Amino acid sequence: MSVQFIALISVKHPDKMNEYKKVSSDALAKHQGKVLAGLPAPEALEGDGEIPDVIAILEFPSIDHARAWRQDPDLAPVHALRNGAGSSTILALPALK
Repeated sequence: MSVQFIALISVKHPDKMNEYKKVSSDALAKHQGKVLAGLPAPEALEGDGEIPDVIAILEFPSIDHARAWRQDPDLAPVHALRNGAGSSTILALPALK
């Protein structure tokens, strides 16, 4: 069963984010991941907390694929670009039963 994740990114260094965008799709694909939806400058419908600059929904075939993507030493420079661009949080979305 596939697993979806939500990525919340607050960008502090747009140049690094632009570099990340150039390599992120290939990095995801290496572990059969893909972006289902992405939204720069999201609109808040409710809440008064900090709104991230970028929100994306990611999908992997399994949690193991997602973990392999995040822990792949060959992809460390890609993850460093994302993290160097600002702050990011990537959360698993639980499956509905």
